[in-house]
Parts: sequence; C-alpha cells; structure tokens
Amino acid sequence: MKPMSIKMKITLWHTAFIFIITMLMLTFIISISRKFLGAEFKSELIEETADFVDDIEVYGTSYYYDDPPSFYEDGILFSVYNNQGQLLEGSVPNGFPLNTTLNNGLFQEVSSVSGKWMTYDVAIPLGSGQYLWVRGVSSSEALSGLNRIFLLFLFVSCPILVITAALGGYFITKRAFKPVEKIRETADIIGKEGDLSKRIPVPKAKDELYALTDTFNTMLSRLEEAFQNERQFTADASHELRTPTAVILSQCEYALLPDATEKEYLESLSVIENQAKKMSALISSLLLFARADNKKQVLQMEKVDLSILAEMVVEELTTKAEKKQITLFSSLHPDVFVMGDQSFLMRLFINLIENSIHYGKEGGTTSVKLYEQSGQALCRIEDNGIGISKDDLPNIWKRFYRADKARTLSNESGTGLGLSMVQWIVNAHHGHIEVESSLSQGTCFTFFLPLVPSA
Repeated sequence: MKPMSIKMKITLWHTAFIFIITMLMLTFIISISRKFLGAEFKSELIEETADFVDDIEVYGTSYYYDDPPSFYEDGILFSVYNNQGQLLEGSVPNGFPLNTTLNNGLFQEVSSVSGKWMTYDVAIPLGSGQYLWVRGVSSSEALSGLNRIFLLFLFVSCPILVITAALGGYFITKRAFKPVEKIRETADIIGKEGDLSKRIPVPKAKDELYALTDTFNTMLSRLEEAFQNERQFTADASHELRTPTAVILSQCEYALLPDATEKEYLESLSVIENQAKKMSALISSLLLFARADNKKQVLQMEKVDLSILAEMVVEELTTKAEKKQITLFSSLHPDVFVMGDQSFLMRLFINLIENSIHYGKEGGTTSVKLYEQSGQALCRIEDNGIGISKDDLPNIWKRFYRADKARTLSNESGTGLGLSMVQWIVNAHHGHIEVESSLSQGTCFTFFLPLVPSA
C-alpha cells in the first residue's frame, strides 16, 4: 500500500476538523433556531389572541363586539366558550380534541392522530362568577415546516462547505509545499548528477520555508566547499608523495646499475634517506590533521612557561639562521605561563621561526618577541624577508598552499602544511593568530594565547 503523502494527511485532518466544527455549529444553530422560532410562534399567538379579546366589550353578563369578528387571522383559529366549556362562537381545527381543558394565560401543546396544535386561552369576567373564554389555536405544522426547511438548508450547505474547505485546504497545502518539492527535486538532481553547485530557489515570502531553503542552500555551499577542499587535499597529498617516491625509485634504479661504485651507492642511500624522512614527516602531518578533523587528537594539557620554550627554539634554530646569514633576535618576557601541550607549542614556535628563516633574505633579520598583554600571552615573529602578496594572504592557512611558487619544487621547500598546523595549534589552545605582510618588505605573525597565573 502506497504511503499517504503529508499533503493528503494535512488535507484530511483539515477536512475532519472543519466537519466536526460544522456539525457542532449546526447542532447549536438548530437548538437555538428551534427556541427562537418557538418563541416567535408563541409571541404571535399571544398578540393575535390579545387583539381578538380587545374587540370584545362586556355588558353585565353579556358581551358584544366592537367590530364584526374574524375567527381566523394569520393561520390562527379563534373560538369562544362559556363557563361550562361549551363552544359559543368560532371554530376549531378538524381533529382538534374538543375536551381540551381551558387554562387562563397558559400555552398548551395538543396532539391527536390528525395533527399537532398550540393553544392559548384568555378568561374574560362577565359578572356573577361567570367567565367568557377565548381560545386561539394554531397548527404546529407551520413551525415544523419552517424547522424542516431550515434543517434542509443546513444539511445541504454543510457538505458543500466541507467539500469547499477540503478543496481549498488541499490547494493551499499543495502551494505551501511547493518549496519542499523544489528541495526534493534539487536533492534528487544532486544525488544523480553529483553537482553540489546547484541551489534551491528561495521563495519570495520570508516564512519558515524561506528559512528552511536558506539553511539547505547554506548546507550545500558548505558541502561543496568541503568536497572541493577534500579533492584538492587528496590531489595535493598525492602530488607531494609522488615526488619523493619518484626520487626514491630513480635512486634505486641508479644504485642497481652494474657499474655503480660504492660512492654512488652511498649517495643514492643518502638521497633515499632524505626523501624517506620527508615522506615520514608528511605522513605524520596528514595523520595529525586526520585525527584533528575527527576530533580525536588529544592534547596533554599542562602549565607551560612559553618564555623557556621560545628560548629553547631560538637557540636551536640560531645555527640554521646563521647558515643563511640571517640574524635571529629575541626579546622574551620571563614567566609567561599558559595551559597547553608542550610538544605542540614547541612545534608552533619551530614552524613560525623556520618559515621566517626559510623565506628571509640573506643578511636579513628575524625577531621573536614574547610578552603579556591584557591577560594574554602575545608573541610576534617578524622578518624583513620576501613577504606575501595581498592575494595570497587569505590562502596561506590552507593545507599544501605555498605563496612562493618559485620554491615549490625546490628540495628545501616544505610540505605546505606548516601554517595550517600553526593555525590548528593556536585554535586548539583557545587562542588566535594574525598576519601582516607586504611584498619585499617582510612578514609579521602574531599569536595570542590565554595566560594562567604564574604563582
């Protein structure tokens, strides 16, 4: 059995609700109408009977009429009785029970096999204890006829109202669900074609479906960006691993030549070792990012003195800077404590300072400054090297991105993961990092980490 659509469910619920409300209203209206029509009927009977009585003049024990009497008026029959209940004048409806008791000022509902009637009696004193009785009789069939007509109208209009409400609810629901259908169609196209660049048309009315559509489009944009980054990351990783692999294979082939000497063997092994180290470093970085992306990289948090850590890194990299004729300066405020993972914080300093040396100019300088500011540890690593262009600045945090294209294929170039790792380390320690740079003027990286009390 095919499952019922949401549109049909809403339409059925809407129709059932309208039907129940309509039936309740009908019941209420019928009840009120009966009381209203009955009250109107009684009021008319009283008025007509009172008008008939007003035309009677009493003289002693006798009576006479001001005007010739009409014993039938507006569907009401009038009859006059003496004190003993004998009919003196007028007429009664056919089949009306003649033994009906006279009751002054009271309504009576009388029925027989011939029909139903309503009566109203008025007693007129004649003197000497005698009374003249006037009775107004009206058939209840007129009231029943009006009720039947009213009920017929209601029961004819009720289905029309329910059907109209059902059709209107269906078309309104169908129109309201058009954006949902667009979402389904777009998702189906994306699933079949794999084209994440498609977007769902946004409805004009800024309602809940507008917000839903906008949310889906935002999600599609993020998915598209994530898949593009994933493809780019895979391509870059493959490229980075292909180069050292090709070098290792070529060196193995060279070393296996029949006329290769021992010196050539050693040279080949040295090259293979260097390329293997690069591959190992790259694979380690990729595993780190994989664990970080899956929220599985655990930091060993402890109280760390950044001053001592920075001093150690500066001393370690001084020799490397001197080889490139770069002077490494440091100005480190003592006792700058943060909560963090010591090994990752050391990697943070190494990556930034090595990056500064790598892209510095011969005879240039690199300065490392560390101090406290507004409850944060602030570190500035500044050089007067080749700098970074404005177009490249937004992309330097991307994995495998290198702003210096000329150095991409050199043996000294890195993997393009250093700054991505720097950003991740800073964010993982609840800090943030900024960069300022100009081409041929130099670059300054500044990162901020939350301080902890030194005591």
